[in-house]
Amino acid sequence: MRASWLGIAILAQFALLAWQTYGWENLLQNGKGVFLRSMPVDPRDPMRGDYLRLNYAANNVPSHLYRGPAPLSSLKRGDSVYTALESVGGVAAVTSVNSAPPSSGLFIKGRLTWSPQGERLGIAYGLGQLYRQQGRALEMELMQGGEEGVPRSLDIELAVDDRGRALIRGYRWADLGMAVTVVNGDTPLLEVRIRNYADDTAYISSDAQHCAFDIVYSDPQPQSLAFAPSLCYALEVSSRQAIAAGEEALLRIDLSAERWTVLGNDGVARPLWHQRQLPSLRLVYQARHRDADVGQAQLWSQPFNLPRSSGSGQE
Repeated sequence: MRASWLGIAILAQFALLAWQTYGWENLLQNGKGVFLRSMPVDPRDPMRGDYLRLNYAANNVPSHLYRGPAPLSSLKRGDSVYTALESVGGVAAVTSVNSAPPSSGLFIKGRLTWSPQGERLGIAYGLGQLYRQQGRALEMELMQGGEEGVPRSLDIELAVDDRGRALIRGYRWADLGMAVTVVNGDTPLLEVRIRNYADDTAYISSDAQHCAFDIVYSDPQPQSLAFAPSLCYALEVSSRQAIAAGEEALLRIDLSAERWTVLGNDGVARPLWHQRQLPSLRLVYQARHRDADVGQAQLWSQPFNLPRSSGSGQE
């Protein structure tokens, strides 16, 4: 009798495993497709075996995008959240974060990686690794590095169901790549190269203040860099720059400009490179001109570090 019950239990486990496998296979085949842009990998972070580590903007979302219904202060690390997405130009962007599944629209389920206590929410979705097919590892490394040293982002194709479950179904390479070189002088200068890998001309937002660009921490953190208020917050970028197929745009961003000063805990604005214990950073491009290519609405550089200043002030 005991053997019979043991046999039934084993069969039940196999049946459950088969049902779960069928569910995931069905999701891969029939889930709604959406592309989520990943950030270029850090070249100093070695690839782990056959898997490539992926980071997304959706992993670190501004707290003001939280829509409830539970109070944000009631959430804690490990709680489930549901991130609503909207596809713009073929690439998804986060529109809101919710404590319950939205009644409509596309969303993916995740879990908080820290208790909400700052300006940003850390969210993990179980989509942080991409299997590198055997024999294609070298190809992927070369593509990531990009031509002429301008790395490209991966647009990760997800299969999503109506419960917010998501699996990686494939990938493609972004049409634009961005590289940043730190030029050390009296003040750091960023040389920015944006390369067009597409077959057609691309357009990016362009203005003298470089308002289409921002600097963020490379790794997700509860707080953002507290840049001093500038005209960029209200300025509408009124011009655009064309980049022909296979060509590059070269920009120089002077970090001594007022818009790159950071407010310290004492309320005093200091140059960005004067901050103590400044971690690695990324430059982010966000299209702000109505005629800029919406499919390239956001680009990230690889991580970079600024030189330490001998006159470092408060964080």
